[in-house]
Amino acid sequence: MADNDELSERKAHEFEKWKGGYQIRKIPRARKVGQSWLTTPISVIRALVPSLTLMLFELPDLIICNGPGSCIPICVISYIPRILGIKHVRIIYIESFARVNSLSLSGRLLLNFVDRFLVQWPYLAQKYPEKAEYFGVLV
Repeated sequence: MADNDELSERKAHEFEKWKGGYQIRKIPRARKVGQSWLTTPISVIRALVPSLTLMLFELPDLIICNGPGSCIPICVISYIPRILGIKHVRIIYIESFARVNSLSLSGRLLLNFVDRFLVQWPYLAQKYPEKAEYFGVLV
């Protein structure tokens, strides 16, 4: 998760506490909401190194992401094991509930590269029938 996403961390702890044995890994956001496009390349590079380290040492089976700024580097790096024939890391992208009529920048960038692309509004599934899957509200 993004290194400054306290809400998701708290929810993950609440959800997983009864199971035990889970780990949360944090990476810097590649781009923050409202961040200047001039500073974005620097923050992307700052996010790539921890993302690469995470992928090399953890090599997950599945990545579930919803953006906005932390998922692009990890998704891009997850293609390295695929290309090298080491492992096919599956990627599921969940578009934000707030995206009713159009996809986010992260969604547009990842639409054709993820294994599954989930949307939370029927209109988006109709607008992108070749890839988007509608499942209703995902909490």
